[in-house]
Amino acid sequence: MTAVASSSTTAASAAAPSSSASRLEPLLLVARSTKPRGAAAAKLIHQAISTPGAYFFSELFDIPGVAELITSATESDGQLRAASYLLQLFAYGTYDDYLQLLRAGAIEAVSAEEVQKLRQLTLLSLARNSKSLAYGDMHAALGIAHTRELEDLIIESVYAGLITGRLNQVQSRFEVHHVQGRHVAPPTHSVLPSLSGKEASLQHIFSALQTWQATTASVLSSLQSRMDAVRSTAAQAETARTEHHQALLQNLTNAQHQLEAQQKKSKPNAMDLDEDSRTGARKKSTSSAARGNKRSRA
Repeated sequence: MTAVASSSTTAASAAAPSSSASRLEPLLLVARSTKPRGAAAAKLIHQAISTPGAYFFSELFDIPGVAELITSATESDGQLRAASYLLQLFAYGTYDDYLQLLRAGAIEAVSAEEVQKLRQLTLLSLARNSKSLAYGDMHAALGIAHTRELEDLIIESVYAGLITGRLNQVQSRFEVHHVQGRHVAPPTHSVLPSLSGKEASLQHIFSALQTWQATTASVLSSLQSRMDAVRSTAAQAETARTEHHQALLQNLTNAQHQLEAQQKKSKPNAMDLDEDSRTGARKKSTSSAARGNKRSRA
């Protein structure tokens, strides 16, 4: 297996949307000041799509002239309608959509660089639906016949910050770790064949969000239970430690009292010693006096 994701490419992946926006910023600044409409708006779309490193185009939909092209595409002339189709294609379409629109004469062929970009965006759509992409499925969806060319496109997408994962060349599949999200198409005004089941697509997103919410709630509940258990264990340990400390102090106090009692029993009373001393002295004085009297009588 060949890894094509590292910490540096993961960081690049996280920065991909902002990098794409920065590539489009000069065009957007001009568009906001000049407010292009009609052919000028169509030209802006072509310039944005052909900008190297630009993969996400949500800001274009906020330009009034571009939004007008999208909503009135069916009433516009051929070139303006083709420009609106092209923007929708690169915003949320796939390589297969491109082929069908091309065969229908709705758009003209784009450059090789733009085809490569569309294939990269199609790879994001595939990875959004499955975290393990078989080479055969990618060959068909991306219109790429050779495995080496397919792997080069995946590696190029990784280094563009669009996706991270691992090439499993033994099992001929790409294991997706992280993928940048694409725009979600509006429920109306879309001409892309892949969006004919748009309601089902929205329902799929809604179901995925519900599943994520349930999983998150379950994880939070499990974490809360573990935290409560840890707090309970810590409280019990603290109670046991306090009880042990109190018992130790009580034992020390009892031992000290016993020692003092023993010391009192083993030592004579000081007052008794003084009394004994005085009694002994009186006896000694009386004995001496008696001997003196005897000598005098003699």
